[in-house]
Order: sequence, then C-alpha cells, then structure tokens
Amino acid sequence: VLFVRLLHDRDDDEALRLLRVGAAALRPGGRLIVAEPMAGAAGAEATAYFAAYFAALGSGRLREASQIDALARQAGLRPKGRLSTPSPLLAVRTFTFVNKI
Repeated sequence: VLFVRLLHDRDDDEALRLLRVGAAALRPGGRLIVAEPMAGAAGAEATAYFAAYFAALGSGRLREASQIDALARQAGLRPKGRLSTPSPLLAVRTFTFVNKI
C-alpha cells in the first residue's frame, strides 16, 4: 500500500483512520509506504513552502517521522525503515503489518 502526500493534509484522527484502512488491506509481512513531506526532513525552503501551502488550505501540518511512526503503531503497523529519495519535499517511511485492529 502506498500513501503519497496523503497524511499531511489531515488531522491526527483522520490520518490514523487512513493508516488503519491501509493496515487492514495488508497481509502478514505486507508493507505500507508513506511518502510525505516531513518536519525536519527537507530543510528551511520546504518548511516555508508548506507553511504557505497550509495557510492557503486552512488545514494540515508537517509531522516529524516519529509522529508518523506513532500513528502507524496505533494502526497496527511496525516502523521498518526509510527510503532515500532525490526530492527534498518527500521523506519516505516504510511499515510492516503487525496485526489486525
């Protein structure tokens, strides 16, 4: 399951709901990948860009990788690692299936 720029536009409750839906779609050993702009991952330019983006939207925020990991754990996923990306606007985290919620 692949989430690309999906969580940052949503509050924690909705992000958790989406992660649970993704977890429910996985088989044991399956992987969920989150490609998301993350706080602290992309530098000052990205932070400034997303501050303007969220102000225009009226919602959303950059989360730190640890915050996404915590939501994923609540959804029954285990943080597995991260993947490198050439884009300074995306950080990629991977998670594996733990159990059905």
